Amino acid sequence: MKITPLIFLLFITTANLVVANLGDLKQERPKSKGKFGVNQAPTSSFSSQNRTAKTTAQKVDKLAEKIISTLELNESEAKIIHDLCENRAEKIEKIKLNSDNSQQKIIDLQSVNQAFDARIKQLVTPSQYQKYEMMRKNGN
Repeated sequence: MKITPLIFLLFITTANLVVANLGDLKQERPKSKGKFGVNQAPTSSFSSQNRTAKTTAQKVDKLAEKIISTLELNESEAKIIHDLCENRAEKIEKIKLNSDNSQQKIIDLQSVNQAFDARIKQLVTPSQYQKYEMMRKNGN
């Protein structure tokens, strides 16, 4: 069998097309941003603690703001409520970190929440406390 220049040219062209298309068929792996995003590095080993602290502070602010707006409290009452929320959050964090017994954790958390509710009841009017109870029943 004799290979003519035309067949040879056809063979080379086909081979080039196949190789070119194989490159298109390869799936490119998406470039991972990694845990810290593009061009970011961890700031320190305490970054997760800082993130937890922010989250706790944000939760405190959110809960306090919800109680304050629901009960339509003035500035001095709002400050007291915010301080109560911070105190409650600190106690909850200690319970979560220090207790190994899950049953005891539940009991301790319930007592913290009951004390929190009792303190709010002392600070607000009966109608405001009813609003607070409704807010809690509706999911905080």
